[in-house]
Amino acid sequence: MSGPLEIAIRSMNGNWEIVIIIVVAIVMSGLHFLSHWISDHLVRYRSQILSLSAGLLVSILFLVIMEEVFTHTIELHLSPQGHFLKYVTVFMGFLIFHLIEKTLFKTIKKQEELEKDLKEFHLVGLFIDHFFLGVILATSFSPSEPLSYFILIPLFLESISSTISLEHIDKCTYKQGTLGKILLGLAPILGAVMAIVLGINEIVTLYITAFTLGAVLYIAIRDVIPHNKEGKPLWFLLGTIITLVIAFINFIPQFT
Repeated sequence: MSGPLEIAIRSMNGNWEIVIIIVVAIVMSGLHFLSHWISDHLVRYRSQILSLSAGLLVSILFLVIMEEVFTHTIELHLSPQGHFLKYVTVFMGFLIFHLIEKTLFKTIKKQEELEKDLKEFHLVGLFIDHFFLGVILATSFSPSEPLSYFILIPLFLESISSTISLEHIDKCTYKQGTLGKILLGLAPILGAVMAIVLGINEIVTLYITAFTLGAVLYIAIRDVIPHNKEGKPLWFLLGTIITLVIAFINFIPQFT
């Protein structure tokens, strides 16, 4: 049996881990606001920044967030039906956001109203993304394990790249209001706190993360990746290489 001192030490360590997770979530929020500064002050490098951010965002979705979904699938020992439902959930996130955007195009006649609603639509999608970055942080990051800190790098990079990509959608016409900036900035903190306080069921987290993955993939493919002659392919490639290196570092413990 555990003695009172051992129980107290475990409780203290648990509390410190919670504090560290909240602090990291606050840092993620700070990076969100730093992204606004980068976007505002490096406008002349718009193509390079947009391509780099798009490369980071898309590759992180495929190599980090998707890996997170698949890893939890293995750990939870889902049935074949549950395994298939995971794929369906990713697809439903993609499909629903596609249908919402197409509905906006078909039902809204005035260009000004359409642009406003599309901006809010993108904001909602990336709010969900940032929120579940906080959830992933709280459920996957263990402050007591040094190698666990490597997962913070892609989470930080996605927080930065998604914000920059959002501001550059439609040739920099998107400018968040103060409320939008605050909500998007608070999203990772809210996600982390909710995961800690409610102790979100791992299966629920799996399916919600899968839905979020599909939704943000749609936004990234439809609106974030530079189209036609826009963008700088080498900068997009650089973003993917950075993510590949980070993903490889995260996988090293599994190879040893």
